[in-house]
Formats: sequence, C-alpha cells, structure tokens
Amino acid sequence: MKSRFSMRELFVSLFRSALQPAARSLTWLAKQAWYTEAKLRNQELYAAVRNIPYSDRERYQRLVSEFCLQRNIDQEWSENWQTHIPRMIITSTWLSEILPPNKPEIHVLELGGDSVATDLWRADLPHVQWQNTDFDLRFPWPLQNELADVIVATEVVEHLSDQPGELNEGFYQLGFRAALRESLRVLKPGGFLLITTPNAASIVHLDLALQAQPPWFYPLHVREYTLNNVIYQLQNIGFEVYKKDIIHCLTTATNTDYTSQFTLLLAGGHPVNHRGDDLFILARKPAK
Repeated sequence: MKSRFSMRELFVSLFRSALQPAARSLTWLAKQAWYTEAKLRNQELYAAVRNIPYSDRERYQRLVSEFCLQRNIDQEWSENWQTHIPRMIITSTWLSEILPPNKPEIHVLELGGDSVATDLWRADLPHVQWQNTDFDLRFPWPLQNELADVIVATEVVEHLSDQPGELNEGFYQLGFRAALRESLRVLKPGGFLLITTPNAASIVHLDLALQAQPPWFYPLHVREYTLNNVIYQLQNIGFEVYKKDIIHCLTTATNTDYTSQFTLLLAGGHPVNHRGDDLFILARKPAK
C-alpha cells in the first residue's frame, strides 16, 4: 500500500511538472490577449472626442477665447474652459436634437449661473429663450409650474448637498432629489431634463484609487454618481429615461493611456464597458 501511494505521488508530481510549461504558456497567452483588448478599450475610450470635426473644435476654441475676454476671465480659467470644449460640443449636439430651429418660443432653464458654456449654447441655439437660476436648487424654486420646455443641468448635481439640518449623520441625496422634483414640476408635459455629471465608475476614478488617492474627480464635489444611481433617482421621482450614454470627454486633454488599468479589469473579470468620465442622461417628463 505504501509503495503504491508513493508511486501515485510520483506520478502526480511528474504530471504537474509536465503541465507547468503549458500553464506558463497559457498564462502568457492570456496576458497578451488582455493587453491587446485593453489597448483597444483605451482607443475606444477617446473615440467620441476624436470624432468631433476639427472645424467644430476650432470654432469653439475661438468662441471660448472671445467669451472669456468678454467676461474678463483670467488666463488660468480661460485655459481651463478650453479643456471643457469636447464636453460642451457634445452637450450642444444633444441639445440640438431636442431643440429644433423650426419650433418657436422654446424656453430653456439652465441650472446654475450664466457662464461661458451658456454663451456657447446661445450662439449655437439662437432661436431659444435661455434662462439661468440664481437660487438654491435644494429648496422650492421661485418658478411657476410647467414653465420650461427643457432644463439643462450640466456638471451641477454633483455639487448638491443635503439641506442643512436634515439627518446630519450621513448623506442621503436629499438636495439632488429635491432638484429633480422641482425640475419635474417646472417642466412642461413632455419636456426634457438633460443632466451631465462625472461618472464615479470611470477609468479615471479607478486610476486614482490604484494610486492610493481618493477616487474623486474633483475634491469639492459633494457626491459623484454612477449611471445607475442617476437613473434610479430620475425614475423614482417620475421621469422617463429617453437617452443615456457615458462619454469620455472631461479629461481628454491629458491624453492619458489607461491600457494597464483596463488590463487589470480584464484579468480580474471586471466590466470594461462604460468607463468614460462623464454621464449624459436625457430624461423626459411624461406627457399628460
């Protein structure tokens, strides 16, 4: 019995030794496949911005410079606005789809103060009546019911904290939900709410976490969201999701190569889709 057991152990040891070169080869092939796929994912990440026509980008660069001069914005912030050009072009494209020039007297409410982005959209959509807010979005808005055809909230919701005094031991997205409820009230039936906000599940956030840094796109943001977070809140308030996408357009100026980060995701069997840095969600108030 002892002799047979020893022979069995010897056979297993020899079998494992014979398999080791094959195992190493399979591991090497898997790593090569992950790396090849990761390179492709990195290229696809930038596709939306790279597909923006050069003429559009050049026009926006000129307009941003002009509007920054008109607003007496210093050089540092003017350069910062230039990095937002891809996002603003894509936002303008989404707005153009729901604001046709043949429809008169369109009322658009932009959440937040008048800015260079507002200047650009006014230039692109001259037929639209544009209005901005100057009040706290977390509380009832001093606006009548069914006022606006479209509400625009670009890079806003991540700044909304809970109202002071409300359940101070945590964060409950109360300010965000309050702004959504008011948006639903102020929109006309069938009206649209366009939200853009950083994607908390982006490859940028993953890269920051891997560097042992807080996975936060911008330290002053109250909360950054995933696509599912935003969609859940919209539907819970009563909106219908009309269109959605995740587009890498906030940080493309750095042209960072995320191949190694995508390789880690693939090796771990984690999702690699929808890792762009900005969420675009177009929601609609149900028609009566």
